[in-house]
Amino acid sequence: MKSIYKIYTYLIVVICFLSISACQSITEAKLAQSYKSNAPLINSYWKMLEVNKQTILVSEGQREAFIQLRHNNKIKGFTGCNHITGSYSVNTTSSQQTLRFNKINTTEKFCTEGMELQTSIAPMLQKVNSYKISGDSLFLYNKNNDVIAKLASIYF
Repeated sequence: MKSIYKIYTYLIVVICFLSISACQSITEAKLAQSYKSNAPLINSYWKMLEVNKQTILVSEGQREAFIQLRHNNKIKGFTGCNHITGSYSVNTTSSQQTLRFNKINTTEKFCTEGMELQTSIAPMLQKVNSYKISGDSLFLYNKNNDVIAKLASIYF
């Protein structure tokens, strides 16, 4: 009789353990889905991570480079040294999501750091032809479908 109780106790412990494990994995899967993001192209703060295959490093005390596409088809941003302005157009009706930047201007403040980044961002934006958003990442492509910039959506 004692051996039957041991077997039942053992089975109950195993069943409880499996139930708890199953609940935990379901909860983790639900959490992973709930934190999966697809940031909108418009009005997100897009921090520049890479331009023309060069990783952007921000020194302590230096402001990060970013762009923000506004609802009024205007762009605002910062190169790490100067401010960026201009306009853009988006077409999402085609099989490819096209994005074009126009009339890109930057202020002309001289900076001891960030000038090399400054000189690469504006010309890169002029070459953008399309984009893709994956999670919180924005990839900008040229007309040859090469990735020319990687950006990340930052939430405040």
